[in-house]
This record gives sequence, C-alpha cells and structure tokens, in this order.
Amino acid sequence: INAGGTLNMDAANTFASITTFNAGTSTISGTFALTVTGNVTIVASNILTLTGLNFLMNVGGSWSNGGTFTAGTSTVNFNSTTTGNTIAGTLTGTSKFNKLIFNGIGGAWSFSANADIASDFTITNGTVTAPSGNLNVGGNWSNSGTFNHNNGTVTFYGTAGQNIGGTSSTSFNYLTITNIAAAVTASTNFNVSNTLTLSGVATILNPGSGVVINSGGSAGTITGTGTIKVTRITGTPDFINQYKFSTYTLTGLTVDYTGTGNQTVNQTSTVGNYGTLIISGNAGNIKSLQGSVTVNGNVTITTATLDAVTNTLYVGGNWTNNGVLATNGTVEFNGGNAATIGASNFNNITFSGTGIKTATGALTIAGNVNITNNFTAGAFTHTVGGSWANSNIFNAGTSTIIFNSTSTGNTISGNNLTGTNKFNNLTFNGIGGAWSFSNNADIGGNFTITNGTVTNANVNLNIGGNWTNNSGNFSFLPATGTVTFNGTTLQTISGSSATNFYNLTISNTIAAVTANTNFNVLGTLNINSATILNPGATVVINSAAAAGTITGSGTIKVTRTTATADFVNQYKFSTYAITNLTVDYAGAGDQNINAFTYGSIITSGSGTKTLLGTIGVNNGNLTVSSGTVFNLNTFTSNRNTNGGTLLVNGTMQLGDNTGGSNFPLSFST
Repeated sequence: INAGGTLNMDAANTFASITTFNAGTSTISGTFALTVTGNVTIVASNILTLTGLNFLMNVGGSWSNGGTFTAGTSTVNFNSTTTGNTIAGTLTGTSKFNKLIFNGIGGAWSFSANADIASDFTITNGTVTAPSGNLNVGGNWSNSGTFNHNNGTVTFYGTAGQNIGGTSSTSFNYLTITNIAAAVTASTNFNVSNTLTLSGVATILNPGSGVVINSGGSAGTITGTGTIKVTRITGTPDFINQYKFSTYTLTGLTVDYTGTGNQTVNQTSTVGNYGTLIISGNAGNIKSLQGSVTVNGNVTITTATLDAVTNTLYVGGNWTNNGVLATNGTVEFNGGNAATIGASNFNNITFSGTGIKTATGALTIAGNVNITNNFTAGAFTHTVGGSWANSNIFNAGTSTIIFNSTSTGNTISGNNLTGTNKFNNLTFNGIGGAWSFSNNADIGGNFTITNGTVTNANVNLNIGGNWTNNSGNFSFLPATGTVTFNGTTLQTISGSSATNFYNLTISNTIAAVTANTNFNVLGTLNINSATILNPGATVVINSAAAAGTITGSGTIKVTRTTATADFVNQYKFSTYAITNLTVDYAGAGDQNINAFTYGSIITSGSGTKTLLGTIGVNNGNLTVSSGTVFNLNTFTSNRNTNGGTLLVNGTMQLGDNTGGSNFPLSFST
C-alpha cells in the first residue's frame, strides 16, 4: 500500500502479505476482516492506519514496524500455526496495538522489542514469548496457551477494571500494577517468579477466592504501595496460602482481609510488618490473628470481626472500627507519629509509641489500660473493665473514665496520675468490683462511686469537682489515705451512702465545699486557710460516734438547727483543735454555741445563738451578723490576747454574770 493510498475493505479479503511504501500515511478501512496469510511490514516514515469500528486484521506471519502503526479500535489476531514468527520494530506509544490476540494451534511468536497493548491481550492457542523488557497491557489478560516471560516485565496500566484469566496459569517474571482507576482482578492462578509490585497507593489487586499466586510453590517478592485483597476462604484461608512468596515486603502495602468467610491474619513473624491492615468481608466473618501482628500504619475494621485471640496487635497509625473487635488479646498503639483512635471496644489496650494517640470516640475496654507513653482521651466517656496503669503522659481533656469491673483486685497505678496527667471525671460502677489506688492521684472533675469498693490505702487523692458515693463503699482501711478537695468552683459531698474518709483536707480557696449527706473522718479533717466547709443542716460528720481530729485555719459553718443544734452534734470529733479555725454558727434558726477557744467566731443566718459556756477567741474576731442575736447567757466570750475586732451588726444580748459585766473583753476594735 503506497503512501496516500487506501485499501477499502468492503468485503472480507485475504492477502499473502502487506507492505507499506514511501513516507506518508497508508490506510486500511472498512468493517470487514482483512486476512494476511504472511507478514505485515511497515516501512520507515510510513504510517499504517486502521480505521473502521472494531476492525479485525488476521496476520499469519510476522509483524515488523519501522514506521508508525495507528491501531484505532482494531484487533490484530496472529493466527499462524508455525513457529518462528516475530513481532518487531516500534511497538509502543503511538504505535501500540489496541487488542492483540494469538490463536494458532502450534504457532509461536516472539516480541523483539518493548510493546504496549492499549486494550486486551489474549493467548487462545500457541506460544508467546514476551520482550525481555516491558510488555504493557491496558485491558484484560487471558491466557489459554503458553506464555514465556523472557525475564521481562508485564505492567497492567489500564484506566478501567482489568482481569487476569484464561485456562492456563500464566508465569510472569516481574508483574507490576499501575492502574490507579480500578482494581486488577484474577479469575485464574498465576505465578510471579521475581517481583510483584503494586505501584501507586490507589492500585488494587483483587484475586478471586479460589485463585492462588505461585500455586506451585513460594517464589519471588511481593511489594509496593497499593492494596492487595486476601479473598481465600477455603483450605487454609489466609494471606500466605493465597499469595505464596519467598519474601514479603508489606510495609508500604495495604493488606485487606476481605474474604466472605472466616480467615486467619498471618503473624508478623511469618510475613513481616504490615503497612496498613483492613478487616472486611461480611458481618459475622471472623478474622483471627495467627500470632502477634505489627501494623506500621492504620488498622480499619469495616464489617467483619477481628479476633486477636490471646495475641498482641501493634498499631502504628490510626484505628477505625466500624465492625466488631472481639474482647481477646491486646491492642498496643506503638507509633511514633500522631494517630487517632475512633470509637471502639478493646480487650487490653496499651499506649507505648511516642506519637500522641487521641481518642475521637468513646472507647470500651474490657480489660486493662497501660500508658507507657501518651494518650489523649478527648471529650468522650471511656469505660475500663480492668486496671489502669500510667507511667507517662495522660491528657484527660474533658473526658469521663468509668471503671465497671465486677471483680476484685483491680488497681489504679503508675507514677503519673497527678498534675497534667490527672483524670477529669472518674466513676466506679461495677457491682462486686473493687479498685485500689497504688499511687497518689488527681481528679480534676467529679469523683463518683455508684457500685463497688474503692480503696486509697496510703495514698492521696486530690478532687477538683464533686464527690458522690451512691450505694458504694469508699474504703480507707487498712492505711491512712488522704482526700483533698482542691477545686476552683463550688464542690459538694453527696450520695446515698456515707463516705468513710481517713484524712480529709479542704483546700478550695475559691468557693465553699458543701455536703448534703453524712460522711465520716476517722483521721484528721483539716480546713486550710481561706477555705470553707458548709454542710447541709441535716448533715452530721461522724454520725455514728465521735472520732478523729478537726483542725485548720479556714472556716467551718455550723448549720444544724434541729435536735441538739450546736457545733459538737454536727461535727462529732474526739479532738477539737480549732484555735485557728473560724467557726460560723450559720444555721437558719436558734443554735447553741459550745464552750471552746475558737480562732474566730461568727454568728450568721438567723435566730439566737446562745453560749453554753465560757468561750475564748484566740487571736481572731467576734462577729455578730445582721439578723442574729448573740446571747452570752451568763458566760463570757473574751479574746485571749488584746487585738482583733468585735463587730456587732445584729444584736448582742448580755446576761447576768455574777461579779461583773460579761461584755466581751480584749478586742482592740
């Protein structure tokens, strides 16, 4: 066909050979098949163009392209039944084939140069020897004959779904997947003797559930940056029995256990570290760890169940659970970069990596929490069914931690439970559960016992919020723990159960600590300077019997106005070391003032406050507030040393003090 000439296929025709001549374009057009029983030759500077919808050219010999071949939408079918045929010349780029078929019983063809096939590559009969360089395929691969890889590379580079099929198992040398638009699937076994590479994070290899790669025996290396799907659910349903390689380099890959049945997730000691791990398939499918597994990147559970059995799953990246995590084994977040942990259940959980691990949803932990590096709890409520250990960094945020074990022996330990590592809100709610603090701890928010027993033996608890004990038991025995209320807003001691404190310290200098339920202090109740303890009118401290010591330099309010409405029947202590305390008889009604030496004394609220005996004011003031009557009865209320202030905004009622006036003395103002 001379340059500028056109061969119109108005009917099917057969030629012995076709050769183009001269520089320019030679055209074959039409809709009927063209059969060349011999060779096709395109000379230098000539362009052979095939036009016509799905044009078919049958070639019975060799192919040589010294110029340019414009395939259009054509199919070239090599149908020789003899050996020795070659496909040579320029076979890539603008000279690529569209669809290529080899279908000749006994035929054999060899590529002498790199080749591109824009669409499908099919071997129906015969033997094809690949180029020693690159064979790039943009469509499906079907081999029902024989393919010799010639130590070359086959690359799937399509922009739509591609499939590896046929009745023969293709043996590749290097196989590379660069298709980032859709998955490459496989419906038949194939082999890769050298390296299978997924090149690009969006590339996917998704073999059928019955397909095995390297079914004859392990060989080569699997590596790359894309996703490989594990679909095998029969025989031994795991990764290594579907992808049989000598070397697994998975650190850049995503491995998706997506089989629609139960599968085994192979252990790191067998396949090395995973890059990213996905657990998918159908709801109810169980994917069980074979042994300990390390994932350098993210772990995602979509619909299936991941069962760690008794193993540890090490996670270096983010955690997403939209399926089920069985309550077995341990998940350890060991990454060196920041990571997020979505709402999920766990059995045991450990935070060991230097990267900040931040919860982005509520965590339900059936077992233990171990923080050896850092964990940020966020604004969520997390439940813990076992013990808590923190030896490094815990950022509580505005979270609530609920301990809900129903068994004894749980501990809250570690040398980092205070300061910036404190809890926010802390709740204990497990019928029959028991927890003990092994180290000092700060709780920035509320402390609540709903069910169970909590022990602070020999350690100190600092509470920044409210204290609530409902049907629980706060135990201090057998040691001498201290609870300190150190908040910066109003704090309350409440609940349906009376709490037994050993030492109790009030150090909130911003607002009062109130109480609306009885509580007991068997050691020392210490009211620090500039603090206020203000129990409700019906509240009694040590209601069963007097115990312990009350002391300090702050203010305690006496609010009791029923029965024996005085200080000692609301604050029942064995020892009153109150010479530096301010005692404010603040009840809304008549009260009696017990005979002590006070630091300072105030009458407030309403009603008459009547002395039961001579009182002293030690280096402080005597204040009678508006609306109250200070009745000295027959006693005195002198200051121990000169100084201080006697301030009467209410009424001072003098009694009959035999031998002289009982007006308070020694106040300088």
